[in-house]
Amino acid sequence: RFEEELGGLCYFVCVLHNAKIRYFKSELVLYGKKAVNSPRLQLARTLFEKGDLEGANRVLDPDELERDKTIIEKAEAFLDQKRQILAQEYLTKAKLVSLDKSNPIWFPEATRYYVIAADIDESYKTCFLAAQFLQKNNHHSISLSYYEKAIRYVSDASQRANIHINIAGLYSSMHQFGQAKKELNDALNKYQTLATEKPKTYLPHVATTLNNLANLDSSTQQPELAIQKFGMALEIRRKLAEEGPETYLPDVADTLNNLALVHIDMNQFELAEIELVESLGIRRRLAESTQEDNLSATADTLNNLAILHSKFYDDPDKLEQAEEEFSESLNIRRILAAVNIQAYLPSVADTLNNLASLHSYMNQLGKTEKEFDEALTIRRMLAKQNPSAFQLDFASTLINVSIFHMQSFPNKEKSLDYSLQALLNALPYHEEAPPSRKIGQVAIQIWQHWGEDLQKYLDEKQEE
Repeated sequence: RFEEELGGLCYFVCVLHNAKIRYFKSELVLYGKKAVNSPRLQLARTLFEKGDLEGANRVLDPDELERDKTIIEKAEAFLDQKRQILAQEYLTKAKLVSLDKSNPIWFPEATRYYVIAADIDESYKTCFLAAQFLQKNNHHSISLSYYEKAIRYVSDASQRANIHINIAGLYSSMHQFGQAKKELNDALNKYQTLATEKPKTYLPHVATTLNNLANLDSSTQQPELAIQKFGMALEIRRKLAEEGPETYLPDVADTLNNLALVHIDMNQFELAEIELVESLGIRRRLAESTQEDNLSATADTLNNLAILHSKFYDDPDKLEQAEEEFSESLNIRRILAAVNIQAYLPSVADTLNNLASLHSYMNQLGKTEKEFDEALTIRRMLAKQNPSAFQLDFASTLINVSIFHMQSFPNKEKSLDYSLQALLNALPYHEEAPPSRKIGQVAIQIWQHWGEDLQKYLDEKQEE
């Protein structure tokens, strides 16, 4: 009986031992399908399976482990440095490629190098520069994704505010004005706080943010708020320009240009003309450097001055002046678009649209049709590539062509068709963008002019 009990006890101890081994195997990284191997681990495994837990433990000497850990840390630091250097080389390559506009594929090549740089060393700098490049060249959705990556790596409030401003610009371009205003208000709060400590460094950023917020107020038909913020921005920028004219005069011209547009919308033409003439004078002086940004800014102000002068319907001299200004603006924009089509083709379409409307009023119908056709071709293509940024512009030209075929060169079928297309392209932006609602109202009026009911037509189509 004693032997039977002893045998049973031995069996029980054996079972416990095997169970213990199985348990430790399940807990230890020595085992498993994904277990890694090394000479130390192999020896530790062998000793452990023989029941020598102390020996297995001794094999994994902490001093040796610490030594290897130090080696790995040094290797990682070396690799991090190499990644940063290689990423910087790719960023430099991207910049150089983007400067060589004689290369017909400069944009996809430069984009590829910016993306590789961000993949190699994902940081604030690589992601921000990629986002900025894509934004400047009207690739808004991809740009936004890189700003969202960059914001993970911000190291101070200034970097965060800078990203908020650029993201706001993207949202504004995509007619998401509520989101844009939120981003700008966040940036303004941060820059105003920073400016209390370092006014020389951060007051320019405060002015830029106020200017951009005023543009949003103007876009959402809040002219009084826009004028107030433009006034604050202009005051700061004029003071800055007194100390550094070469640096800050372009900003003064920018705010004057934007403020004038609000005054045009409010029919305060004399004020608008004073502001635009001063802005153009600054920009012409700066444009003598023939830098791309200065030429583009000159074309912008010429376009806006022409818009103002085209409002003087009963003054042939003003209309002729508007035609000259539109033509000069268009010429500059065509030159810039020939060099960088991604950035400047939308501006070409903008001036073509405006010039066509002027020629329609001046009864120069041949020119009008040609300019509208080219503007439509460009904006249709842009709207297809990037609807959130350009579909509403496409709708604007469509409604202008519809009006042309209603008033200047009557054609009921074309007028109704273009106004319907305009409405359908404007509808997605009905809630946030006031110009969308205006296009809808004009489309209804055009159908009423031709004795047709647009709402009834849409209801019947929906039933089909």
